[in-house]
Amino acid sequence: MIDCIWIPNISLGPFKLGEKISYYESTMGILLDPDLEEEYNVPNSEIFLSSENGLIDMIYSYETCFYKGTNIIGLSIQSVPRLLGCNADEVGSGVEYDDGDIQYPYEFEDLGLRLWVRDNRVVSAAVTCYPDD
Repeated sequence: MIDCIWIPNISLGPFKLGEKISYYESTMGILLDPDLEEEYNVPNSEIFLSSENGLIDMIYSYETCFYKGTNIIGLSIQSVPRLLGCNADEVGSGVEYDDGDIQYPYEFEDLGLRLWVRDNRVVSAAVTCYPDD
């Protein structure tokens, strides 16, 4: 498992937004997902990278996303605003997965963070940098 410290709008663990994906292919052995275009798997982890034009544009973690010494994944969604210092900008509609699992996305746009929540617990984090409008 990779303990990932999140720096809003910049990085999650060793992965930096805007960095060339080829750097991580050569240094960490990340692998292109054969079923998805421009999606990469990080070996021996539950971390996935998405790229556009060869640059990382989103980092997904189902394991760790540490902020101020606390792993956001596993927290109750009610405690997240206290940790982040702001409420979600938007809460999306539930998404039902093949196994019947229903998760809700919580967007924190200024921080470049989308949290997926099931049964009021954060189950994953997607880190990006939203462009200024």
